[in-house]
Amino acid sequence: MLKNKSDDVKDMLIWKWRNSGGPVTLNDLGDPDGTTNYALCLYAGSASATVAIPAGSKWRAQGTNGYIFKDTSGSPDGAQRARLGTVNSGNQAKAFVRGRGTNLPDTLAPPLALPVIVQMVNDTNNVCLSVFYDAVVKNDAKEFKARSTATVPLP
Repeated sequence: MLKNKSDDVKDMLIWKWRNSGGPVTLNDLGDPDGTTNYALCLYAGSASATVAIPAGSKWRAQGTNGYIFKDTSGSPDGAQRARLGTVNSGNQAKAFVRGRGTNLPDTLAPPLALPVIVQMVNDTNNVCLSVFYDAVVKNDAKEFKARSTATVPLP
């Protein structure tokens, strides 16, 4: 979901991903609380935007299941919360990113041209969590909301 308000403080991004494909290990996720930077890349028609989620102390390990990111400042690109992890004994992966405020990129504002693709990529091993949105729920001047019928991890 992507909301674009006239007051940029109220802009919002929420992205959820869950893989029902093959197994995912914590090694696949890299080391975000150390050196692995993440980027959420959004593509809509010929437009694109990137939300950086830098490695470091704003990430913390969540037991042996993954990592949680929290940065209320939303610096540098608006991401305030993120989760990466495994479920079902590592047979599935899940990810979540929430951003809000003036730091979110304005290069993508609803309505979005289709197709819409969102990818979360890390810079350690180039694991890419990718979603092609093909079930649009809402796409007007204020909000884009869609669901995917298939999630695909790309190498």
